Amino acid sequence: MNKYQEIILEPDPARVMEGLRDTGYDFNMAMADLVDNSIAANATVVKVYLNPMPNSDLKLYIADNGSGMSTIVIKKH
Repeated sequence: MNKYQEIILEPDPARVMEGLRDTGYDFNMAMADLVDNSIAANATVVKVYLNPMPNSDLKLYIADNGSGMSTIVIKKH
């Protein structure tokens, strides 16, 4: 019998954003990182969609045609 139990703790997005903001990491830097990641994955197209929502929130979608992450990398994260 395994005496250890795996517990998955999802990060709190608001707390993560607050912590990153305190280090000087801002929205523009985050967007630049995402585009850099797309380029590193050999993307030739990066599309950014910003959708205003009825409740005044915004939804941001970023898509590219890069090679993506391998299953091994995804499972590590």
